[in-house]
Amino acid sequence: MTDLSFSTSKFDGPTHNGRFHGEAGEYTFADGTVYRGGFKNGMFHGQGTLTFENGVFEGTWDNGREAGGQFIFNDGLPFTKENWNYCSVKDRRFWSEYADGIKPAGETNRTDTGIKPNLPKGCFDVGNGYYDPTTKKVHEYDTGTELRKPSDEELKWIETKAPIHPAGRGWLACQLLVRPWSSWVAAVQPEAGENRSKRRLLEGG
Repeated sequence: MTDLSFSTSKFDGPTHNGRFHGEAGEYTFADGTVYRGGFKNGMFHGQGTLTFENGVFEGTWDNGREAGGQFIFNDGLPFTKENWNYCSVKDRRFWSEYADGIKPAGETNRTDTGIKPNLPKGCFDVGNGYYDPTTKKVHEYDTGTELRKPSDEELKWIETKAPIHPAGRGWLACQLLVRPWSSWVAAVQPEAGENRSKRRLLEGG
């Protein structure tokens, strides 16, 4: 393991003249994303894979630049840059419904897995966690661990498209009488970068 005292990232693999260099290296970014593959003069080069929280990109690099590859979501759905028609207006099926068929009427999936997460009262399902208006944060389904603070753009999507706890509509209406939704939105500042979940893509946000 190479000492990267100047960075919170980690590298395990061959080096040359103090730079990452060789066919079998592993670089772990601070956010947990991992690259495994070739390096040249400190840059990604040759065959390699990038493993993200929601899937894996397998591709090739040329002196640090992506030269081609394929991203596969964790559920097996392949992503394509051109003619992306998954869960489009013409065909709203989830990937699991492509693979296993559509369930009978009355058993329609609201998520790709078909598993309905347990939402706290008044909270919204955002696909990779739930949004709690009282904390103004997105939390993990099972543990309640804080995941992120939504941007203004994501809050707008949550307000208009995200499912809410069955008992939450009445609860939300009461809350809006006390504190308008606009005040919740105004209290959250835009965050750097983009953190779109696959769920947002599926819902057309």
